[in-house]
Amino acid sequence: VTIAPDNEGCPDYVGRIMKMMKKGTEELLHVHWLSGSHDTLLGEAHDKQELFLTDACDNVPLGSVVSKISVSYNAPQSDWSMSGGLPVAERKEGYFFKLWYDPDKARFEDPPSEYLDWNSSDGCCPACLRRKEADSSPTLNEKQSILQINSETYRIGDIPPYWSLFLM
Repeated sequence: VTIAPDNEGCPDYVGRIMKMMKKGTEELLHVHWLSGSHDTLLGEAHDKQELFLTDACDNVPLGSVVSKISVSYNAPQSDWSMSGGLPVAERKEGYFFKLWYDPDKARFEDPPSEYLDWNSSDGCCPACLRRKEADSSPTLNEKQSILQINSETYRIGDIPPYWSLFLM
């Protein structure tokens, strides 16, 4: 779907509806955002129909939907590295994506499998799950010499269970 931006004159946002919900009297959509090239380091120097997956998602009012659009996944050819300079295969009309964009690293990568294998019946947003997973990354408290990985705490001299495989 396309979503109306708060600022007039800005292009509509593009997102995939992950869930519909009601909070009190307000009807909301949980949307997984896709970015156009103008939101990346490419700027305006790219195909206007190509979008990029992101890890961003948000709840938006149902009334902010402008239109329904079609976005397809154009997987790279299996021999893409050998086909440089050859004509690109014809693509369908409408928007498409091939890559995932990481704005923190200004990097394009193959889409994470959970975004491609998403199943609407499970009700989970893969962007929310990836963010939750990233938030549970290891933390280091240097003052107390403690490393926290998920629910496990390690101190100097401890050997995490999986490290013992390398010591044998």
